[in-house]
Amino acid sequence: MSWNMLVYTIPAFSTLKTLSVFNPESYRQYAEAPESHFSSDIKKVAIRVLHAELQKGAAYREKVQELIGELPSTVKEKTVDGLVKSCMKVVAMPHPLFPIHATTADWDGRFFIALRPDLDQATKEALPWIAAHEIGHVLEQDGAKIQLAKTVASLAMAVLSTFVFGWTLGFAVCATIATNIVIHIVLSRRAEMRADQFANGHCSAGEREKAIVWLEHDKQIGSQGRYIGKILQACLYPSNEARMIGIQNTLKLTPNPKTA
Repeated sequence: MSWNMLVYTIPAFSTLKTLSVFNPESYRQYAEAPESHFSSDIKKVAIRVLHAELQKGAAYREKVQELIGELPSTVKEKTVDGLVKSCMKVVAMPHPLFPIHATTADWDGRFFIALRPDLDQATKEALPWIAAHEIGHVLEQDGAKIQLAKTVASLAMAVLSTFVFGWTLGFAVCATIATNIVIHIVLSRRAEMRADQFANGHCSAGEREKAIVWLEHDKQIGSQGRYIGKILQACLYPSNEARMIGIQNTLKLTPNPKTA
């Protein structure tokens, strides 16, 4: 094996470190964050959504059953309620770059939903939809899938640059970074739209209407944010207009989906 191969795999290991399982600092940040004032409301939505997913034919039925089955022996209540109480934490955590209001991070069977502590009224009213959106990310394991794809791409670029193309170190590293960025953008945008669809399927018409109001408000706030934040939001997220249209289409087709 060429020594260059070891050098070219540095970006891959860098990507691996960003995975929650290789990043205890990220986990500690969530674990030590204060509980959000909206924790009980978010958990009620989570319980409602997860119960609905246990119904026959639901897309994530097996995933929810798997999560419940993996509960530690110390948890006596092997139910959705026990899963949410023992493995879910809703924290208040500001985001330094752009006005994102919720995120998820998986670690050893636990998951977190982080909300900005300074929620405005539009966001508070849209919390049921936002919470369902984030539960969709957790069940789909979007964060882990994106990082895994980036890691595989980094390793593939290392092999190709060393044994096929014979690229120089600098060019190989730049190509690897560019590939990772493109993969992250494409998969992140798809994941957001999929989570939106999940939330639309679990929220009432009234909750979806409030989500539209929130997205419109979020668009206005985002236009006033930091320049780098606006760039990141534009790259990683579908436009708020596209997301609002998606919700409006569901209002026409399914005014009140089953949310129990």
